[in-house]
Amino acid sequence: MQAASGTSGGSSGSPVLDIAGDAVALNAGGASKAASSFYLPLDRVVRALRLVRRGQRVARGTVQAELEHVPYDGLRRLGLPLALEQRARAAFPQAQGMLAVRAVLRSGPAHGHLRAGDIVVAVDGAAHSGFASFEAAEDAAVGRTLAVSVWRGDAAHDARLHVQDLHAITPSRFVEFGGGVVNELSYQVARSYGAAVGGVYVASSGHALGSAGAWRGSVLQRVGNVDTPGLDAFVRAVAALREGARVPVRFVALDRPHKQRVGIMHVATRWHALRLAARDDATGRWEYSEVARPAAGASAAPQTVAYHPLPASLDPAGAVWRSFVGVEFHAPFLVDGMRAARFQGPGLVVDAAGGLVVCDRDTVPIALGDVYVTVAASAVLRARVELLHPTHNFALVRYDAAQLAGARPADLPLHADFYSGARRLEQGDAVHVVAVSADQTPVVRRTRVAARAMVATAECAPPRFRCVNAQGLRLNDQPPCLGGVLCDERGRVQALW
Repeated sequence: MQAASGTSGGSSGSPVLDIAGDAVALNAGGASKAASSFYLPLDRVVRALRLVRRGQRVARGTVQAELEHVPYDGLRRLGLPLALEQRARAAFPQAQGMLAVRAVLRSGPAHGHLRAGDIVVAVDGAAHSGFASFEAAEDAAVGRTLAVSVWRGDAAHDARLHVQDLHAITPSRFVEFGGGVVNELSYQVARSYGAAVGGVYVASSGHALGSAGAWRGSVLQRVGNVDTPGLDAFVRAVAALREGARVPVRFVALDRPHKQRVGIMHVATRWHALRLAARDDATGRWEYSEVARPAAGASAAPQTVAYHPLPASLDPAGAVWRSFVGVEFHAPFLVDGMRAARFQGPGLVVDAAGGLVVCDRDTVPIALGDVYVTVAASAVLRARVELLHPTHNFALVRYDAAQLAGARPADLPLHADFYSGARRLEQGDAVHVVAVSADQTPVVRRTRVAARAMVATAECAPPRFRCVNAQGLRLNDQPPCLGGVLCDERGRVQALW
């Protein structure tokens, strides 16, 4: 229904009254650039109200096909013969057209039986022209077969469709996992993307699934080594994981269903609840039950690493390069003014035997989170925060050096040799730059100090003390990089970058 009235935003679902005060429709929407509003008729609403008053269940049927009302001139282009049009006009004088199939969902009851462009002629032998009568036939045939006659191109076709219960393919359960929420993909969401109903839908990625890049709108296909066609399979897959492990997650995004993706998920469930919620249809309440958590992480298996060797002509950069590691920080909650949940940057090993690494506070801004240290761009080790300096921009994290017990001594990281002399670098002094580029490859350069100058420090997030009168070094040939060190000809670190 349509009327010329100025419907305001937020009034969808409100009753539409006629001049006598009787409800004749429900407000559905309006045109923002014209005084036109659109209303839904009350046929199915009245039916539902009567069933609710009698205490009966409101059955809703679907064949997972989307229909649209097409005027007769549009139906002629779809192949509707003149005889069928005359018969429809005689049966429904007020109608301006008939129903046609707009889309059919994959794996649904209508898949393989109906096609886009089919014109609905009759349902169970009775002629149909509008949505209300077709929906009434679906609702009355839940769990049974519906005979649908259509005109396709230049011939008539008959199809027998099993009518599904719409409530059965509407999610009534969800799982809270790693700060996120997953549920089975609903018919309503699947219809919007032309996808098949079912599968584990990521309603909110949270801490764990976000680490794998499985954002909201993804459908999980496999977690670890377990396929996840449904919510129960996902619960079993989670129970088979180990806390602190890194496992592959295979998924697709609904807006790109043909591009399969694989991400590495950090299994971190200690920060959040892990439970299953199921709706009680009798009371309407959500009942929660605990889900089996991943087993506690066992002792880390020894890993092997191999640093990319640098030419001898670049010495002393080779030894310094083996002091660099990657540091990654995942915050489970946005607390204390945090603007993001994931940070990464380079770190420098200062105690190889003890696994102590120094990095900046922009990489590890707070203590509440999971820390990972990547050695030689290959081995990812779990670490913990040891120190966040309250006034200077550095943090100390520690990994268990026993995790590298499988590596050869020549491949183990070296701790940096810091210069303990009193002399500070001045303009014109020769230095060696050893740094990490954006693609994690080494940057080595011989250059000189151009000047000592004031450094403009940006505001910190979360807010903390920052030095506004800091003095730093400028180089003659300063390479673009994520961070690094300045060292002398013997490889002793003189300044952190």
